[in-house]
Amino acid sequence: MLKRSFTLVLILAGASAFTQVGQAFKPISGTYGPYQDLSFSRPKVRLEIWAPDGREVAVSEMKIDDQVVVSNYNKDSKTLEYTPTSALPSGEHVVQCRVGFKGTPVFKTSWKFRILPSALSDLPAPTKDQDEALALLNRYRKSMGLPEFVSDRVLNYAAAKHASYCDLNNVLGHVQTPGKQGFTGQSSFDRLASLGWIGKSFEGVTHGEDSMEEAVASLFDSPYHRLPFLQPGIVAFGAGRAGNKTTVQLGDCNTEGLSVSPGVGQTDVPLDWDRVETPDPLRLHKGAGLPTGYPIVVSLFGNGRKLTGFKGEILLAGKPVPFFMNAPENDSELTAAAFLVPKKPLKANTSYDVTIEATDEKGAAVSKRWSFTTAK
Repeated sequence: MLKRSFTLVLILAGASAFTQVGQAFKPISGTYGPYQDLSFSRPKVRLEIWAPDGREVAVSEMKIDDQVVVSNYNKDSKTLEYTPTSALPSGEHVVQCRVGFKGTPVFKTSWKFRILPSALSDLPAPTKDQDEALALLNRYRKSMGLPEFVSDRVLNYAAAKHASYCDLNNVLGHVQTPGKQGFTGQSSFDRLASLGWIGKSFEGVTHGEDSMEEAVASLFDSPYHRLPFLQPGIVAFGAGRAGNKTTVQLGDCNTEGLSVSPGVGQTDVPLDWDRVETPDPLRLHKGAGLPTGYPIVVSLFGNGRKLTGFKGEILLAGKPVPFFMNAPENDSELTAAAFLVPKKPLKANTSYDVTIEATDEKGAAVSKRWSFTTAK
């Protein structure tokens, strides 16, 4: 039996402690780091900071051990970033940042991290399996009109190591046990943080499939697991496979937008869904069983976004198609998303019309109407 599970990991140190120079003005600060012991000596160093009124950065500077480094402020991610071009020496390092917005004073913050003596100086290039997983998922992205995923060596390395751990110990899940073969960190948080990853990460694991193509499909077809694949912006991606165990890691882009799957005008959509997913979306519906029709997933992305009052409709030639609905009102796993799961498999080579309506956290209406066509 195929099984898969999913977790959201948030790796951060909390709000940055800023020292203000000049009159009163407060930027918004988010994640920063790295800030702990690292097993990788070329970590990306970053500080998330932006002005609440949207004004642009006028001046920014980052120092490591009192030396100015070539950093860059990324408007899309709202972060000051620097990636070392060579390995940092083992031991403690001090980061100092200065950021000023147009018409505001300069703000300062600092923190420390430590490179372990055993730290890797580089991470492997993507393997054939990792390239295949990226290509497969980017086909899904293209069918939904979304930007391609971008391969990330940290996520690839962490995913590959976790898949290897699961294979060596014949287990499935997100937690590793210290002392067991291939141990690289107890939680996904630990494994990624030790490599310098900062921010949110989504991890999906599955086993029992004979190929990477089947593994990717099993994760994407399952509605909870599909959610992070629908992020509307540029998303970092990693994957790993060992034996019949597969792990996928995704970053978080913080881009706002409404995504739907199947996508607008998408063709060759599967007819049914018969996977076992944890958590089980059908647990809420008495008498529901597999196979169902292919799940329709709707999600609003962005920090703090919420949707309530979901209403939906699936039409076949103008006639309603019965479906199960999971939404924030009845599913505690969801906050800004909904699943419309047809009660029976869909018909082949057939066009379906879908409508959804909801209300966001500000009371504004959110709606979408689109069509897709099933496979022959």
